[in-house]
Amino acid sequence: MEPANKQADQLDLIKFHYRECFGAPTREAEFVAKTGERIEIWKWSEAVSGEGVCIYATIGASIELDATSKRCEFVLGIAPEVDGVVESLAEVALHGTGTKQAPHFGDTVTLPWGLWNGTAMSTFLITEGGDEIIRPLRKPGCDVDFLQLVPLFPSECAYKKGDCSAPMQWAG
Repeated sequence: MEPANKQADQLDLIKFHYRECFGAPTREAEFVAKTGERIEIWKWSEAVSGEGVCIYATIGASIELDATSKRCEFVLGIAPEVDGVVESLAEVALHGTGTKQAPHFGDTVTLPWGLWNGTAMSTFLITEGGDEIIRPLRKPGCDVDFLQLVPLFPSECAYKKGDCSAPMQWAG
């Protein structure tokens, strides 16, 4: 575990990096686990993000998840905005794929609840597209990649896991 002041410095660098990319966030949320870990989620509206979607990004996964080399934070781009997704994002930031390890591209994280109220989706696919939205952060003592989360319908998750006979659902 890194000293608290080094962790705070790293989180400040991530916040500064986000502001460089998108400016001040439209909204902020903070989650504190019963064991004291803290995760922040920042949001930028479609109008502010410049991406045509709302952007939600974590702050704290790079501290909470064990990483052997590079650390990660998570980013989700979605339209229309779905602020109810922040609890699910915080859960992924705290636990990764359930092992407290930093996940890899192609991993999935399935939660025991919908990613937000009113959706059947309970799984995120982790993709390498996050660096197209938020460039990697490379500063002395702070090497962070931004992994993109993509919500999956149950049928898409089944297909990804090899059940090619599963009927596909499409948003629309």
